[in-house]
Amino acid sequence: QVVVLSLVSNCMLHKGAAAAAAQLLARPQSAALLYNISSLLNGGASGSELAAEKAAALLGNMCAHPQLRQALASTAGLFGAVANCALLGTTTEASVKGNRHLQEAALGCLLNLSSEPAARGLLAGRPHCLEALLELACHSDGIGSSRGCGCSASSGTAAAPHSESGSRAASLLARVAKEPEGAAALDGMGSLQRLVAAIAAQQQRQANTGDAAAAMSGACQSGAWLDGAVRAVALLTGLPGFCCAGGCDATLGSAVIAAMCAVCSSGAAGDSAVGNAALCLGHFAASEGGSWAPQLQRADAVAALLSAARRGGRGSAAARNAGIALAKACKADAPLLERLRELRGLEVIYEYVKP
Repeated sequence: QVVVLSLVSNCMLHKGAAAAAAQLLARPQSAALLYNISSLLNGGASGSELAAEKAAALLGNMCAHPQLRQALASTAGLFGAVANCALLGTTTEASVKGNRHLQEAALGCLLNLSSEPAARGLLAGRPHCLEALLELACHSDGIGSSRGCGCSASSGTAAAPHSESGSRAASLLARVAKEPEGAAALDGMGSLQRLVAAIAAQQQRQANTGDAAAAMSGACQSGAWLDGAVRAVALLTGLPGFCCAGGCDATLGSAVIAAMCAVCSSGAAGDSAVGNAALCLGHFAASEGGSWAPQLQRADAVAALLSAARRGGRGSAAARNAGIALAKACKADAPLLERLRELRGLEVIYEYVKP
């Protein structure tokens, strides 16, 4: 059984074989095939975790074909089996934690499925799955507790690596946050506080690493995680009314601004993470009446955004987002404009924002 699943999984990497599978599954009499795969993910008669792992890998490879991915994403029973296997285990949560390969394969499949709006909608409607994803993303490989609203970082001196499972969980949260119902569900369970605390802890550990080579190594290991986590934060802070007066707690807002400034100033964060951090700061800079200007001043957001723009270079999303955020901030607050002049950063706005 395992050998057959592995063989078919490899075949799905071939475009011709994937197209043939799509034609096969389009037939009504083939519906039982997906049910059988769901049975394997749920443990089946044999209860083999290795078979479940290979079944999840097969489904993940099938998702490379658009027609197959749409068919899989719209099959609620199969989607539920993948989600349970990825986040809750085949029988108990402890069992899946004991088989990281199974968890990673199922999460990879779930991530591929989430390219479809239907799958994101299904996930948004499962609060227990979102909670499990959040727990996995914020507590992966030594990440400290992130349930508080503050952003106190760990006192460790090394940048803790993030597991593949934690990185995929963070990316899944970012995709769910694209959907209005998903963003509302995540907002209701305090996901922003927990993600921001985890980001701040990761950035602090990285900053405390004295060895530059070790810091870069840690950044490479956690790059995908940081990308997903920051993207999720940018989407959640972009919700209507979030940055308006009364829309966000002052402590949480200050923590978000500080964490995003740290990402923008980091020499090790990837371009995507920096671009989304700049986008997030732009949400605060555009607040009505410049209500977040004092917090932006305290975090020296102007210097952080200039760092992001100059590092990104002409034409990059990071530079564009940073330039737009700078323009909004300086339009709303005179001290921020003065700080920009002090750092000789006006040319950044002229270069990246059309007059």
